[in-house]
Amino acid sequence: MHLLQLVFGKPTTSHTVSSLEGFTTNPVQDALSDIIENLNEADFKKFKHLLKGEIPWSKLEKADAIDLIVQTFTEKFSGKVVVNILKKMNLNQMASDLQECPFQFVW
Repeated sequence: MHLLQLVFGKPTTSHTVSSLEGFTTNPVQDALSDIIENLNEADFKKFKHLLKGEIPWSKLEKADAIDLIVQTFTEKFSGKVVVNILKKMNLNQMASDLQECPFQFVW
């Protein structure tokens, strides 16, 4: 089952995971990770490239992108950063899915 489906109670358009194995106990990081993990390899590289404007590349190369986003922008603002990048990539459905997240992100 897809994490966003568990959180929002609705089906999503991306592929699903069969269990919650690998997810953290932090629902904000889990929601962000779920979105990012559904990017194909080319989109993930583009995502990291766009994130490079916000976070130094030397840090991005060695760290988990989601952990670094949350550490840099806090849980409250991390959703906005990811949504903005997804919109720049024209991944509007993924951005919309994240914006419907019930967490206390600042939009």
